[in-house]
Amino acid sequence: MAHDLDRTEQDRKARLITQAQQKFDGEMRQKLKAMLDNPDNRLIVSRFLEDIGMGKSPFSPNAMTQSRDIGKQEAGQWWIDSIRAACPEKELPMRREYQKAMQSLQDLDGTY
Repeated sequence: MAHDLDRTEQDRKARLITQAQQKFDGEMRQKLKAMLDNPDNRLIVSRFLEDIGMGKSPFSPNAMTQSRDIGKQEAGQWWIDSIRAACPEKELPMRREYQKAMQSLQDLDGTY
């Protein structure tokens, strides 16, 4: 009988943990969405994704370099997945704004 009580208590704790995780995930999605409402923040995230090579192949003849680049892309993929889960409508405008900003720089001096 004590076994059943232990199991019931474990189930209750597991439910509480799951509920807390779901609440936290929802709050994080809302914060991400609020963050990406700001055009400056969208530009920063886009620049980060560009700088870590999200649009490039991580292949390298050097295994250490390739491993590092794959790790960077995994971090970038986390951001992309998070944006797509929280506010997919922000991704395309974010990318367009970044391209427009980079085009403006290129128009100024031809370096980008």
